[in-house]
Amino acid sequence: MICNTQGTSNNEMFYIRFLHKKIIKPSVLFSEIMRSKDSPKSSDSIESAVSALGLRNLGSVTKKSTSPSPSDFKSYEDLKNYTIGQISDIGLCPSLKDEHPEKYIYFRDLFQRHPNAERKKVDKIEDIFFKRFPKVSRRKRVLQVCDYQIHIRTSDGDEDSISWVKSMRREDYSIEKKLTSAMRHSIEGQIRIFRLSQMPTPCVECGTKKELTVDHINHFEGLSYYFLKLHPDHPVEFSEDPVTNQDCFREEDDTYRKLWQNYHKEEANLQILCIGCNQGRIDWKCPVVPKDKRWKPKEGAWK
Repeated sequence: MICNTQGTSNNEMFYIRFLHKKIIKPSVLFSEIMRSKDSPKSSDSIESAVSALGLRNLGSVTKKSTSPSPSDFKSYEDLKNYTIGQISDIGLCPSLKDEHPEKYIYFRDLFQRHPNAERKKVDKIEDIFFKRFPKVSRRKRVLQVCDYQIHIRTSDGDEDSISWVKSMRREDYSIEKKLTSAMRHSIEGQIRIFRLSQMPTPCVECGTKKELTVDHINHFEGLSYYFLKLHPDHPVEFSEDPVTNQDCFREEDDTYRKLWQNYHKEEANLQILCIGCNQGRIDWKCPVVPKDKRWKPKEGAWK
């Protein structure tokens, strides 16, 4: 049976697709929805149709889904690993709502936790789609999780990118994390120039030419640590890159940004490594310094 969907809302059609996948044929549910529309006793055609089919309410429908909710995870690591797996499974997707209804529900719930939920208008999410990150080459066929950019479309017609990492943490980033992000953002030009100058240099450790990255021989963490010891009067407010959503320095902090860029240009020692060799490097360790003498964010930086 082919359903005539004229007069059916987007929300109703979503549940038709969702219930078709998990519970019942769409033709049956569609008939119930249309019958409920004509009933003077029904204020909500979806609720009435689900009740008529022997289901308690829409809540019981979603509980039958095998996909967990973000709130079901007991630790941040479990939530992160599951979300990474979901992004890898989905890949590039023009409409999560149409192609992966269960995953759409999961990510819609996840984005409710975003620290800027009100500004992002996550309560009005109409659809979610996965795009290739603008700075990722079109020639790259096998994409990694970091190569995807997630966008949301709201009921008022707006579209915006949104960070799944920030959504997992629930609370806003500390000033220290925002500062680190802004420092990385400001040296992207130097990293890009080095990468182009080294092409087609393979990984200096294993010789592969696949999935290459630019690595700091003298760790980025070490460079930023010593720079901040020299210049501790750092910014505590940041802007957001309109394309990548990455924290970046504000225009009024341009002097500090240039100070850091010059320091990095003089002190950074870069090399080409593949992702595997890069991840296998030993982490940088902070020098053994009395706690009261270690660098820490300015007073009032922690929320």
